[in-house]
Amino acid sequence: MTDQKPGSEIELLYSRERRLKNASTNALFAESLHSGAKRGFFRSLVATRSLRFLLLAIGLTAVTTVIYQLSSGPKHVGTSGGFRYELQATWFDGNVYAVVLRSSTTDAVPTRTAIRIGAGTESSAGYLEAGVMEFRTRLKAEEKPDITVALVESPAGTLKLVCPVK
Repeated sequence: MTDQKPGSEIELLYSRERRLKNASTNALFAESLHSGAKRGFFRSLVATRSLRFLLLAIGLTAVTTVIYQLSSGPKHVGTSGGFRYELQATWFDGNVYAVVLRSSTTDAVPTRTAIRIGAGTESSAGYLEAGVMEFRTRLKAEEKPDITVALVESPAGTLKLVCPVK
């Protein structure tokens, strides 16, 4: 039950200004830190010089990473002498099965191409003859290796292909 008459104003006995006028310097300092409006996420990231530098460094690192990923392209595919070479590798039952596929990108005539493939500690070498478009090999591997590497040596140059073992 209140002593107020209906329609009259409520009288507040608490006065923030009067409390702050009599407060200590520590209390005034704490109040000044919490009295302002909340700053946004971005504004708090650039509040000091060191935070601005950190944000700039993170941004440059992200941009560099994206540019590198876009410009490097896949490593399991390459072209040499008008032909596209692709390396594929699969591990099954203690063996790595590797295939190098050759496809024509121009009207170039296929030539004999030397291929060396390695996975783990095992390696294999052979030739892709003029009319053959794929080279297959099996390499012993007790444990699944992470990657397979192939060197394709054609008259146009040497090409290094690297692919993860599936």
